[in-house]
Amino acid sequence: MSNERPKTKHMPKQKFGFSKPEYIPTTVGEAIKLESQEPSLNLIVQFKNKDSENDTTGPPINISQNVTTEQLQMLINSLLNNDEQLPYSFFVNDQEITNNLKNHLEGLSDETTLSIYYQPQAVFRVRPVTRCASSMSGHTEAVLNCAFSPDGKGFVSVGGDTTVRIWDIYTSTPTHTLKGHTNWVLQVAWSPDSKKIATAGMEGDIRIWCPQTGKQLGSTLKGHTKFITGLSWEPFHLNPKCVRLASSSKDSTIRIWDTESCKNLMSLSGHTMSVTCVKWGGEGLIYSGSQDRTVRVFNTTDGRLVRVLDGHAHWVNTLALNTDYVLRTGSYDHTGKEYDTLEEAQRVALERYNDVKAKSKGMEILISGSDDFTVIMWNPSVTKTSISRLTGHQQLINLVSFSPDGRYFASASFDKSIKLWDGQSGKFLGNFRGHVGAVYQVCWSSDSRYLVSGSKDSTLKIWDIKTKKMEKELPGHADEVYTVDWSPDGDRVASGSKDRLLRILMESIGIHCNGCWKEIIENDRCIITSCSHIFCDLCASNKLCTDDRLCPICDNSLLSKDSLFGTTIDSSIEKNILLFGLSPKKILLMAEKAIEFFNYQTSVYLQSYIYQAQQSMNQFEQLKKSNEELIFKIESLEKQLKLQKDDGENDKREIVELTEKLAEKTRQKRKLEELYLSLKDNIKNNNINNNNNNNNLNNSTFENGNISINNLITNKNNINNQNNNTNNNNNNNNNNNNNIIKPPTYGFKLNQSGYLSRNSPTQNRQINGINNIKSNYRSPSFCSSPITVKHSGVHQQQQQQQQQQKPQKIIQQNENMAPPKNLSTSFVLSTPKKPISNDKFSFIHKSTPSSKKGIN
Repeated sequence: MSNERPKTKHMPKQKFGFSKPEYIPTTVGEAIKLESQEPSLNLIVQFKNKDSENDTTGPPINISQNVTTEQLQMLINSLLNNDEQLPYSFFVNDQEITNNLKNHLEGLSDETTLSIYYQPQAVFRVRPVTRCASSMSGHTEAVLNCAFSPDGKGFVSVGGDTTVRIWDIYTSTPTHTLKGHTNWVLQVAWSPDSKKIATAGMEGDIRIWCPQTGKQLGSTLKGHTKFITGLSWEPFHLNPKCVRLASSSKDSTIRIWDTESCKNLMSLSGHTMSVTCVKWGGEGLIYSGSQDRTVRVFNTTDGRLVRVLDGHAHWVNTLALNTDYVLRTGSYDHTGKEYDTLEEAQRVALERYNDVKAKSKGMEILISGSDDFTVIMWNPSVTKTSISRLTGHQQLINLVSFSPDGRYFASASFDKSIKLWDGQSGKFLGNFRGHVGAVYQVCWSSDSRYLVSGSKDSTLKIWDIKTKKMEKELPGHADEVYTVDWSPDGDRVASGSKDRLLRILMESIGIHCNGCWKEIIENDRCIITSCSHIFCDLCASNKLCTDDRLCPICDNSLLSKDSLFGTTIDSSIEKNILLFGLSPKKILLMAEKAIEFFNYQTSVYLQSYIYQAQQSMNQFEQLKKSNEELIFKIESLEKQLKLQKDDGENDKREIVELTEKLAEKTRQKRKLEELYLSLKDNIKNNNINNNNNNNNLNNSTFENGNISINNLITNKNNINNQNNNTNNNNNNNNNNNNNIIKPPTYGFKLNQSGYLSRNSPTQNRQINGINNIKSNYRSPSFCSSPITVKHSGVHQQQQQQQQQQKPQKIIQQNENMAPPKNLSTSFVLSTPKKPISNDKFSFIHKSTPSSKKGIN
């Protein structure tokens, strides 16, 4: 190989804004051919720290242009005297070296020293998720937001069903369902110490919850008049007790709350339109973006406005700080380590915060995304002048997010793309395209090597930051993906969708079951046969647990010691050599391994049978228990049925008795009606006879105003005889007309039921006066003047005795004559115009037919 300078045609051509992709050989032959075609060139390089460009590391070194990134890492570790090999990334002219150095030398002279900037990467490495570990249902409306706890052990989700759900990430089951909100729950935020959860909803209220007990802490924080758009806790290194919370609302205000006393400490105003987002910075400043196109900076000690950042031409939708990740996690790293005292945890949190700031030249950088399709970088704690204005998106920017190390940030837009930018200079680094719908959410892995995005097209995509390519596409949701979060330990990705489901995604080991092609992950039970086929636990129990134990793929006996990779060693060695292309020694070595595996497989089968037997016993016990419960329920139901049957028989007997009583009452009622009608006819006939008798008495007994006692007695006997004849005739008429009851002609009419009814309201008074009329009836109607009678003293004594006995008889007779209460009757009777006094003519009343016979 010569050290001649390569010709111009061998130099990579570069277009504006794009660099020539590196050619990476895939085989050894291609690598040798590439090395022979391109002459090598030695360069003098100087290593510099990207975080502090003025500091050089080691002396200038003469290296080859074909040096790889692995060789550069070994070189920088030796220059820094690191005990362990730490990962680094290398840059030339702000371009990262992904494979070797030769593709980054265009326009550089071999006589100048090339500066290579190195930057330490995360010591731990997060492996990208590749499959859905669980799909968690429970929300009855769309899942609007979700978040992992800073220690990576908790997970919470909120949705449109007004509930907050805390989940166990290891079993994928809900531990608590928190109810209290009356409208959609829009925002959720964990405190940096993982001991509190703040949620806010459409009704404008904020609630603080305890994740261990699932109960609300204190009272509801009320003050906002419209829905909440953002929540942000005070950083852990400023206050390890995590007491204060900032909230932004559509009512154009920002409020700072004391979560222990549940009081509003201060209200920050100044925005003229809705506040869309809020961030609590690590320097004690609060940043708020609004639809009034401004970003305002407030001091949290007195609520004073520090400065206003103008620059956007439309609504400010989103804000992000380069220290967001360390402010969210506090003292927790990817291991979730906890500290004994708050002071120690606060010190660790402060160190992490300062480390991230040091990577950005000691600045806390703020970026804002707007509806004007642009992103602006600010240094808000120092000046209101923007660092750079970044363009490129073709639609509104929905979200911006810094990487955990603060070196990159990504912007998601409604133009279906994600753009990657340099976190210090704002230089465009790459474009991620693949979604077919608007990109709603992006989230970084904790090692800053991968990015996950959720879109309107119902898919999640994993992007590799180093290669600028899509690593994995993860479909599965049935509708738009609204929220995405990556756990701080890097093991899980959670996504929430409009389909009301939460999905937990994890990394797999790339092995699939040969039976159902299910992807097998770590800690999954599986069976590997002697013919090198792998089956999951379910397929092994269904397909392999047979008497002959034949592999369903290759149909070879699993218990045969001669079984080897699907081929039986029953022929010559030469045949096996032709089949495998291996030496006989290698085949015999593989056969020995197969025999070893046979022993292992036998033990696995035994364990599988034992496990199945235990499961069967557990199922038997459960069935037995459920059978006993069913028998007990059947017996109790039979007892209840018997009791109900007895109650039914008693009810039937009671119904028969009540029916008989009702029939008896009906018969009595009819008898009373018949008796009443007969009595009415008797009274009518008696009145007619009495009038006739009275006329005869008037002609025969009254002469010159005097009455003879003998004549009265004689008339009395005649009247009694006539009344007896009349009663006999009436009885005969009643017997003949029992089946036909005609309504009375005086004041009566029949209603629809066949009973008598009254004709006018005055009939009540007439009916009530019947008994009085009968009892007060003293003499015929012709007696219109006082009558004087001469009698002896003996007769006068008899008369007084009769007057003392007469009222009792009259009362009894009136009670017997009273009509039934349930009959509707009316009478119109004529009474004498001038009734005769009881004192003067009591003897006439004694001899009156109506008082003696008509009543009986």
